Amino acid sequence: MKSLMPILLVLLMASPVYAHGGPSVNLPKHDWSIGPGIAYSNLEGEHGFALNLDTAYTYFLFSASANLKLVHHENLTAFVPQLELSAWFLLNMGGGVGYSFGALEGPVLHVFVGFPIGDDWLPTGPFDSQFIEPYYRTNFMHTGGEWLVMHEVGLMFKVSTYAI
Repeated sequence: MKSLMPILLVLLMASPVYAHGGPSVNLPKHDWSIGPGIAYSNLEGEHGFALNLDTAYTYFLFSASANLKLVHHENLTAFVPQLELSAWFLLNMGGGVGYSFGALEGPVLHVFVGFPIGDDWLPTGPFDSQFIEPYYRTNFMHTGGEWLVMHEVGLMFKVSTYAI
């Protein structure tokens, strides 16, 4: 029964109820999304920002994404491509791996939580909907023989082929 709880929760929370048809759920089926993001970041007490470009493939409640990130802090700039796997249960939660190039050279592990909010305000071209996603990501960066922790708090703006 515990394994059915997330699905039941999604059905109850995300489904419009029709008078004659009962609940209707339109979960993603082979959908894509792409868009930029901006974040405040903190690396070991040093303030900075991160600019992101994220693209994701989503099926049912699961996503695989690639993220290209430019990180700039007071004394350094780094480019960090990352891959991520996530699952959506009212919050988008996941983790991934990447590699940092530039002032911080080395592998990166991260965990992520976001809250996507979307609608079909301006369907355009192949994209049926748009969403914004406030998020928090913790990056564990191995550079110079030690692990550094970088926190990101940001907002993504994405368009998607997902028809709401």
